[in-house]
Amino acid sequence: MKQRVPGIDKVDIIINEAGQILLKFGDNSFTDPFISKYTSDGTIKMFAYLVLLHDPTPRPLLYIEEPENYLYPTLLRGLAAELREYAVRGGQVFVSTHSPDFVDK
Repeated sequence: MKQRVPGIDKVDIIINEAGQILLKFGDNSFTDPFISKYTSDGTIKMFAYLVLLHDPTPRPLLYIEEPENYLYPTLLRGLAAELREYAVRGGQVFVSTHSPDFVDK
């Protein structure tokens, strides 16, 4: 996450009294981490992609619809590389996109 989303330096998981899972994102611009409710859609989306792509028991097929939505264009290159690596490790990846830049990467 630190390599893919500028500013995010850590992600902690907290389970509250009600059993809810909360994500706390540490941003080097702030002294206190903040919960996912206060992060951008792109940050949450990138986090979800990275969780899927680095799962110790990878899924045989990933389908990703329009990965360019909510992400900074500069993040697409790294995501495309991660998807290629996933495919090399044996997973299949199906992506639908309207972004010629993502296709090129």
